[in-house]
Amino acid sequence: VITSVASFLKTESGSYSFMHDSLFGVSYRFLTSSSVQHGFIPLWDPYSVFGYPLSTLIDSSSLNPLVLLISLFGTYSVTTLVIECFLFFVIAFVGTYLWLRQYGSIFTACIGSIAFLTSAPVLATLSDFPTVYSMILIPWVALGIQFCLTRKLVGIAVLSFSLWMIM
Repeated sequence: VITSVASFLKTESGSYSFMHDSLFGVSYRFLTSSSVQHGFIPLWDPYSVFGYPLSTLIDSSSLNPLVLLISLFGTYSVTTLVIECFLFFVIAFVGTYLWLRQYGSIFTACIGSIAFLTSAPVLATLSDFPTVYSMILIPWVALGIQFCLTRKLVGIAVLSFSLWMIM
């Protein structure tokens, strides 16, 4: 949360340059959102060299369900990227809480969720969105596997959706 707010304030103060924005995949997300606004899912980037499969670029996240959902409401900007980052951390907190709640009390699950999201590996990779998104959604995968092992039907859905979010 603190990182999202700090990034937003940095963005609004004009500290980020457009070259820096491209490192975070804003240009790919802009292409994705403008494509979704025109009614198709982007699979090809016609602007890179002679064209490039957009769905193979990990930075693009062109098939990520959260990116597609946000793209329905407008085109991407750096502010939208900060909102996306915040939403991913909320989703990760909920997933970690639900997974840890299977093993302990509400207090333990809350503390464990906060500890996981503020751990050194997560904070060290904040500048690399695809890596940190994959890392913080691991508890959702663990929750889905746990549900599958206990023969709960929702386990397949949780596992499938969490793996889709990671990709």
